[in-house]
Amino acid sequence: MPSALVRGAGIAAVALLTTLATTLPAHAVNRTGCGSRSDFLKVHLTGGGELCFANAGEMKVAIYGIQYISTGNNVVRIRYRQAINSTPIEVGVGKWSTFAPLPDPDTLVQAHKIEWIKIH
Repeated sequence: MPSALVRGAGIAAVALLTTLATTLPAHAVNRTGCGSRSDFLKVHLTGGGELCFANAGEMKVAIYGIQYISTGNNVVRIRYRQAINSTPIEVGVGKWSTFAPLPDPDTLVQAHKIEWIKIH
């Protein structure tokens, strides 16, 4: 029969895991079709296409050829790089706003890549 100390340690471990599992952030951002909706986070591409994202959370991405983003009904943070080996830049953008990443001063290309998005 297990001792009270072993049972107590087991209960403490379960309590700790339960606390950690309930406090970790959700990663529920998902890519979705844009349709005619304006409330999604939209990444507008230089070729004329667009990528849409919905739901709160965060996601690593690799999006190239960015013209600008529109936030829709979302508060958003994005991390992007101006050029291949440049330092990442992180910005926050409010609801119903547009943001064009700063151009690389050497090439004037709008942005090399968006690498992370977070929707609040």
